Amino acid sequence: MKIFSGHNVHKVLAVAIVGVLFGATYFANPALFKAPEAKAGTGENLSGFAWSENIEWISFNSTDCDTDGNGFIDSGACGGVDNSSIVTNNYGVSVGMSNRGTGGTGFFSGHAWSSDIGWISFVQSDITGICPSGATVAQVDWSTGKVTGWARALAGNTTSGWDGCIKFSDDSIPSWRDRGVAFSGNDLVGHAWGSDVIGWIDFAPRVDGNLITKRVKIAAPSVASVAASVTPTSVANGELFTLKMESSGANSCKWSRVSTPSSTKDFISSNIPSANGGPLQFNTSNNFIEAGPINVTWTFICTNSANGTSDTASASLSIAGPAV
Repeated sequence: MKIFSGHNVHKVLAVAIVGVLFGATYFANPALFKAPEAKAGTGENLSGFAWSENIEWISFNSTDCDTDGNGFIDSGACGGVDNSSIVTNNYGVSVGMSNRGTGGTGFFSGHAWSSDIGWISFVQSDITGICPSGATVAQVDWSTGKVTGWARALAGNTTSGWDGCIKFSDDSIPSWRDRGVAFSGNDLVGHAWGSDVIGWIDFAPRVDGNLITKRVKIAAPSVASVAASVTPTSVANGELFTLKMESSGANSCKWSRVSTPSSTKDFISSNIPSANGGPLQFNTSNNFIEAGPINVTWTFICTNSANGTSDTASASLSIAGPAV
C-alpha cells in the first residue's frame, strides 16, 4: 500500500514527537483521551476518513469502524484504546445544513479520532484561548463550499510547544482548494494544516492512485415521512379513541384538527417538539362530549429542515351523536 512517498525521515521524527507529546499529555490529563459525553456516531452527519502524512488515519464517525470495507483502514484507527471501544466510544463530526440551500454558513461540531494523537475537537471552547486570537471553529460558506476556521487535537497544549491547532484554510496560499478544504458536492476535498506534528491532512486520500471509498462526506439526510391512524375510526359520542402519529427522517412536525360540520372547536393546531435522532411520535387517547354527528380530521405535516423534504398524513374519526 502506498499513499505518500518521501519524507520518511521527517515522518519518523514527527511520529516520535507525537508519541512523546501524546504520552506526556495522557499522564498529565488522561481525561482528555476519554470519549466525549453524549456523542453518538449515528447522530452526526459527517462520516469517513482523512489522512495525515504523520499520524495516518483520522476517523470522523465511529459508525465507519464497524466494518473495514476498504481493505486497508485498520480498525485500530477507530474508537479509542482498542477495538472493543468501537461500540462504547461513539463519536462523530457534524456540519450545519439548515441554510445550505440559501448559501448561509454551516458550523462544524463534535469530535474526530486519531489512534496516534487522540481526540480532535470541533468545539469552540477547545479552540478559544489556545489557537490564534479570534480563531473560530471550522465553518463552511455554503455559497462557495469553502471551509474556514479551526479544529484542535486535544493532546496539544500551550506549554508543550505544540498547541494542537488545525487550520482549514489559508488565504495567503493562492489555490485554497489545494492548501485549504472545501465541499465538492457532499465530499470534503483539499488539505488542512496541523503544524509539523500532524502535517497536511488530506480529505480526499488515494491508495495506489485510487480515491478511497470512505473519504469524508456528508451522509445523505433522511427523507421525512409520516404515518397517522385513529382507532377505532367510528365511535359514539363520549367513547374513547386513540390517535397515533409517527414520523421518521424529520426534525419537526405540526398538526391541525378540523371538524365537519364546523363547531366551536373547528380548528386547532400545535407543534410536536423536535427530537435529536429517532422518530417523532404523537400518541393520545381522548373522547369527545359534544353534539354530533360530526367528523374530525387530524392532519400531520413533518419536515426535515436539512434537505427541505416534508410529508403529510391524515386520520379521520366519525362521531355519532348527540350526547346523552
